Amino acid sequence: MMYEKWAEQYTFSGYGQKFRFTVANMAAIARRGSWNPIIRETAVRLTSALPERDYRSEYRALHQFVRDRIRFIRDTANAELLQTPDTTLRLGAGDCDDKTTLLCSLLLSIGQHCGFSTIKTEGHVFPCLYPFSHVYPVVYDNGRWVALECVRPVDPGVEAEYTLRKIYVLS
Repeated sequence: MMYEKWAEQYTFSGYGQKFRFTVANMAAIARRGSWNPIIRETAVRLTSALPERDYRSEYRALHQFVRDRIRFIRDTANAELLQTPDTTLRLGAGDCDDKTTLLCSLLLSIGQHCGFSTIKTEGHVFPCLYPFSHVYPVVYDNGRWVALECVRPVDPGVEAEYTLRKIYVLS
């Protein structure tokens, strides 16, 4: 019983699984999460004091919440766990892919166009197993993709240095 409850909240993909499997699961989790009433209510509550149709302020408020209020914590050793956005919200913690799926779910739930940016950085621990070492959300604003790094304490638009980058559009 306990494992079944746990399995509903996490998706497991071991390091031997293909990269596309992880990204596809993240996309599915973020899209499904955007339909969750808890996620929608959270997004609405966090943006309710903002001027109407100020979409930039909306994504900045949601970014600030996930960056500052959701603690970064690594996955279980030797596993790539993908939490559902409501699980990340309830725990108040997750790794970069969990924080990314949470922020994208929040953004999608209020009609923002967003996606994931996967990057490869120098000195990654498992370079032969994964073609990327970090993931963060991006939002479409005025004709360009804006980075919403939510693991490091940086403002929207600030990106980590990378050797390879790919954007996966969700909306």
